[in-house]
Amino acid sequence: MKNDKVQFALKQVRQRFCHKLGDWLPILVEFYESVAEKDIEPKSLTPIIRAEVHKISGSAKTFGFSGLSEKAFTVEQLLDRVIDGEKIDLIYEQLVEQLDQFVIMITKIIEDYSEEEFDELDQKKVKTNIKTIITDQYNVLLVDDDELINDFFTYGLKEDNFNVIQCRNGQEALEFLSKVNNQFIKNPEICLPDLILLDVNMPGQSGFDILSSIK
Repeated sequence: MKNDKVQFALKQVRQRFCHKLGDWLPILVEFYESVAEKDIEPKSLTPIIRAEVHKISGSAKTFGFSGLSEKAFTVEQLLDRVIDGEKIDLIYEQLVEQLDQFVIMITKIIEDYSEEEFDELDQKKVKTNIKTIITDQYNVLLVDDDELINDFFTYGLKEDNFNVIQCRNGQEALEFLSKVNNQFIKNPEICLPDLILLDVNMPGQSGFDILSSIK
């Protein structure tokens, strides 16, 4: 029964992932066409596209799309080279080729999931999260900028009766920890998180930065 629930959660999150791909695909296509036609200043748009590609690179493999994850990682590396100041002419053909393949892969994944499947699974949502420490449960602080990764792990941990507190970035996590620590100083019965799970690569502060600040 428990395994069935986790499998359902994974399938539900996969569907939400595909929904997000569908929402983002027109933006990616517009960027790809602009690059192909040499009709943009790439550095002005690249950081926005790069942030979304990074999320896909990190989460696609978790949800069973290994090929998409690898392609996203390749595109992400090329975009990083543009952001770092390398002239786009030096990597132009490679970037266009990889973006073209990336668009095709995303389109195929979206087409493989019917609206009927979406409608069926959208009736059940992953439990919402409230940033509250519960004294009679183990408390896990989960820090990841990817909403779907957060929701999937939250579902699994709650199935094992853990209380999960989600934070989407380093600043949010540190502010929460500071608040809880101040409460703990005033009242030792207030619990601190028993475990903190940190994503390594996040916008702003990385997982290592957050760990250093906590120490």
